[in-house]
Order: sequence, then C-alpha cells, then structure tokens
Amino acid sequence: MKDLAAPAPKVETVKVEPASHTEASEPLVEPALAVEPAYAEPAKCVERAETVDDPRKFAPANALNAMKEKSKIGVETLRQQGVDFEGRAGICRGGAPKKNFFKVVMPLFFDQRDYITFSEIARYLVIQGGCCFVFLESTDPSPLYAFSLHELTAEIENLDKPDKASFTVNPISNTNKQHPSLVNVLLRNYGKEKELEYQIVLDTEKDKGIVKRFLDVVQRNSAAVVEATVQPTSSSKGAIKK
Repeated sequence: MKDLAAPAPKVETVKVEPASHTEASEPLVEPALAVEPAYAEPAKCVERAETVDDPRKFAPANALNAMKEKSKIGVETLRQQGVDFEGRAGICRGGAPKKNFFKVVMPLFFDQRDYITFSEIARYLVIQGGCCFVFLESTDPSPLYAFSLHELTAEIENLDKPDKASFTVNPISNTNKQHPSLVNVLLRNYGKEKELEYQIVLDTEKDKGIVKRFLDVVQRNSAAVVEATVQPTSSSKGAIKK
C-alpha cells in the first residue's frame, strides 16, 4: 500500500477575539453666538417723478399699433354718426407720374397718356364733416387713410381735353379714350397753384346722380367747385354737360 497518500495533519481551531469597544468621539461644534435683531429703516419720501420727453418713444411698437387700430372707426360707425356721402369710386393720389423722356420727345411712338383700370383704383369713400375717409371695402373696420376737403376745389374733367396729370381709366380699344360712363372729378389744392391732389373716378352707369351728390358735398366743405363744360361726343356719351 505504498501508493496511498498520508493523512492530513491536525491543525488548531481558529479563535476570533472580539474587537475592543471604543466610545464615539463627541462632535466639536461650537454654539452660535447671539446677534442683535435685524432692523430696516423706512424709505424716505421723495417727490413725484415726471417725464421730460415723449413717454411713447421707447414703448413697444406692437402695443402702440394695437391701440391705434382699436381707435379707428369703420363705415358702420360713421353711418351711425351721420355721413354726407358714401359710395364706391376710383381714387388716385397726386395724379399720374411725370412723363419720361421718350413720351415727351417721341409722342408718336410713346403715348403721352397713362392708363389704368377702374378695378385697380376702386375704393369705398365716406365723407363726413369735411373729411373724406377712404376704405378698401365698405365692410372694413378702419380706413386706409383720410384727407380734408377744406382746401380743395373740384372740377369735372373734360374727357376730350384731359388734364396732363390725370389717368385715363378703362380706355376704349382703338381710341384709347376713357370709357364714357366714368366721370373724373379733379380735386385741386387752390393754395398750391391748383396742384392736382386727387382724381376721383365715379361710375354713372348704374347711378346717374352720384356725380352731383359728390360735387354738392365738396361744395359745402371746400372753397369752390368749378364744373368744366363737357360736350358729348361719339366717345363720351355719358359725360356731363353743365
């Protein structure tokens, strides 16, 4: 039995001694020192602040514009207050642009007149108290702009001899003359050498009395109204004759 392993030697039992008990050290925190109670002095009275410039200068533009929009009035509001005239009409501000070099030097090749369609300049006019409010439509909540009639004179344009500064509206083919149902009322500023301020285009096809009503209102609110004599021709059957 020489190949058998020798038995393991005997060993002593392991003994574990308990850890020695130590007392926890006390925290070294000093107590807070007593302090005096907080005391705030009341603010001193000062004089009322006053603005020295425009308070709207640095105000938000969107807020100012919103207030401005709310302050505008629409057609219905003007009607409730009473209007002198209202109706659809074409309007051009300041007349036609100045003629360019080619229109002046070569009129045979370049037409001297400026043409425009009625639909391009069609607006809704309301006159109240000597002020003309210009709306895009009768249902708009506010006007596009407004102008005073007090310094303006009015005259009906002779379609056969049109003003150099006016537009020809809805020209007829072959003749290039304005459609006879459209009447131009020229509003001039008598204080500026009768400079053309506005060209009002009134359609008499469905409303024959619109021109007279408009002129009557302008006459009551401006210095004078001058009606040009318009002789009816083959191209101006709807023109007005004084």
